[in-house]
Amino acid sequence: LYNETGFEGGIAHRLDVPTSGQLLVAKTPSVLTALREDFTNKTLLKRYRFLTLKEVPWTKHDITFPLAHHKSNRRKMVVQRGKNTPHRGKWFSAHTSFHHLASRGEVHLWEATMRTGVMHQIRLHAAIAGLALLGDRLYGGGGTPAYFPSDFALHHCGIESTRWQIPSVCIPEWWPDWTHSI
Repeated sequence: LYNETGFEGGIAHRLDVPTSGQLLVAKTPSVLTALREDFTNKTLLKRYRFLTLKEVPWTKHDITFPLAHHKSNRRKMVVQRGKNTPHRGKWFSAHTSFHHLASRGEVHLWEATMRTGVMHQIRLHAAIAGLALLGDRLYGGGGTPAYFPSDFALHHCGIESTRWQIPSVCIPEWWPDWTHSI
């Protein structure tokens, strides 16, 4: 959306490169400002789906550990486990809710919802909960299946808002067939 005076709108949020799914782009500066305010004020509920090979004894769980940048590895984040947890920069509050949706064989489909939005929040909170994302080598999810075109199995399905009508995004065709109907 570029003209002689510059960009009229822009991307309202970002996803990790391997994450598929919804990206919000505003057509005007005023909508972009309003959407960014909604993200900052945590009024938007973001929904993601992910696959894992890990099995846990529960079907719902909330993680509220704050996150910060890893002290020496710029690619990673860490959770605050105590006052002296080594980290770089400030701690960011983060709350992720997990809900088991279905399983087929050893593969499990989960939904993660959050109002906060910290880098690697779902990936790290899922790993801490024992649900490392399929293919997420950085946080213990192992190798990526041959049928997957991205590094790990995380899909941004949609955003719920009281102010905006935002359509959901379907699971990608390369995900296992049984995940499409759930």
